[in-house]
Amino acid sequence: MIRNAQYTDTKELVEFIEKFHREKSDLADVPFDRGSMVSYIDYHIGTPKHVVYVYEHNNEITGFILGGLEPFPHNKKLLWASDGMFISDRGGVALLKRFHAWAFANKAKRIFQGVSTGDGRADALYEAVGMKRTGGMYVVCQEGS
Repeated sequence: MIRNAQYTDTKELVEFIEKFHREKSDLADVPFDRGSMVSYIDYHIGTPKHVVYVYEHNNEITGFILGGLEPFPHNKKLLWASDGMFISDRGGVALLKRFHAWAFANKAKRIFQGVSTGDGRADALYEAVGMKRTGGMYVVCQEGS
């Protein structure tokens, strides 16, 4: 089942994200700050033109997506959408479809989503909902960090 997240979901979402961060994320070298994550989630729950959807299975959150709408920098009259975070052990395609439907219903002209894992699962999910890779992201880290 997919539903809008509530502030009462924040603790469970933080635990879900922290587990993913430790075990699967290519960002595991970045220290996890629970307070920052609480603020990030709550901001998206409570801010207009932002959304957080959770996927529940057997009364447990097994996936979520959060994101929002922004004006294009080169044309402020048009909007684009992006996920700020998307993690799913179950319900990924349904979450993506719900987020895309929300974005397009709110006049987004494009949806951009990134990938922060190298296991190929996110790529397969994005392709399953009709998304196409249009480039990539290069990363450089500060030496010693």
